[in-house]
Amino acid sequence: WDISNVKNIIYMFYNCSSLESIPDISKWNIKNIKNMEYLFYGCSKLSKLPHISKWDMSNIKNISFMFYNCSSLTSLSDISKWDTKNIENMESLFYGCSQLNKLPDISIWDINNIKNISYMFYNCSSLTSIPDISKWNIKNIENMEFLFYGCMLVNRLPDISKWDINNVKNISYMFYNCSSLESLPD
Repeated sequence: WDISNVKNIIYMFYNCSSLESIPDISKWNIKNIKNMEYLFYGCSKLSKLPHISKWDMSNIKNISFMFYNCSSLTSLSDISKWDTKNIENMESLFYGCSQLNKLPDISIWDINNIKNISYMFYNCSSLTSIPDISKWNIKNIENMEFLFYGCMLVNRLPDISKWDINNVKNISYMFYNCSSLESLPD
């Protein structure tokens, strides 16, 4: 498909709960797309996705709920290379990715314009570590509730003690059910 004129692909594979694979959409030209929220939402039988790491994300504003409840995903292509500078919302991005055992190095993402990262790693219960997101500039973020909720196998967090949380309005349940955490940053 030539989707170079498409501006919106939200809900495209929404609740395709029996879908076990997706054709190779890695070469899609998504440069005009602004919104990808709910893209793979509820694709609970997908165990892998095409290599979407080369997508040009420079115009995307919203990727919230993108991989929500993709509970069979065991890995992702290297989405750390995504240009995230214009994204404003990452709420529930990896929510319920309970088989995902490792994340790409998303620590290099530019999240300066992000306002919401709530539920981002919610119930990522197979993750054993979180990339070193300590250098993220979170000065514009307002909501971080349930951020690490249910990350039961993570025993150490990056040193998030230097995060500037002056604009954050909600951090409720942020570390709830992180039962393997041995300590928290200062």
